[in-house]
Amino acid sequence: MVRLIQRPENSEEILFSFDIEGSHLYIPIPQTSIPQTTACESSIPSLAAESTYDYCLPNWMPAKSVINGTFEYICTADKLRVTPTVFNARIYRVDDYRPDPRENLLTIEETRRVFFGMKVQFKEVLINSNCDKQYFVFPDKENDICNLHTDSLIWLHTRAGYTAVGPADISFATPISKNHLLIIDLNTGNFNYGTEEENAAMRAEAESDLFDFIKSIRIDFSPEIQAQIDEARAIENA
Repeated sequence: MVRLIQRPENSEEILFSFDIEGSHLYIPIPQTSIPQTTACESSIPSLAAESTYDYCLPNWMPAKSVINGTFEYICTADKLRVTPTVFNARIYRVDDYRPDPRENLLTIEETRRVFFGMKVQFKEVLINSNCDKQYFVFPDKENDICNLHTDSLIWLHTRAGYTAVGPADISFATPISKNHLLIIDLNTGNFNYGTEEENAAMRAEAESDLFDFIKSIRIDFSPEIQAQIDEARAIENA
């Protein structure tokens, strides 16, 4: 089946690697996206240090921006550029900002609970800003958040955001320690190039690519963190 949109030619991938306290995160980025890509330093020696985080808002989890940018697309029919997909990966230090009772973040259900709580808080910010609720897209309950299993990781994902001017983000989360989440927000943007059906088909292709991108991400955890993950998952699945 011929796609309606495709990556520009010569889109070989460049592998970005990050050493995070001995765990190694690998994120492949198409070469054509490199000019629009911004990444942090390749080594993050301490997730405990306050200086590591570049987003420190009152009453919210400190966040470290890891990598952000866009995936470029062209229309297959006329070779013109169309809406790029925007991506943003951050590490969040959960600390005391998650609801009680606080369980082991390395279990999938605790990650789901914390991830859902973050989306609830985002929705409350919009409500307090008097945003129009008809444009809210958020999970209603924890079980609305889905699982995505890759070769070595379990990601949780959901749609969340304010859709007055564009689609909601598709947000993915996976734990990287007992106190930290890696969250990647992606947005395909609007497609307004043809019929409603054609635009929906273009967006579906772009969204499918998002899941392929998440599946391509690899984390080689440090022996200490891997042992903690194995123990937490064994208890959870017992």
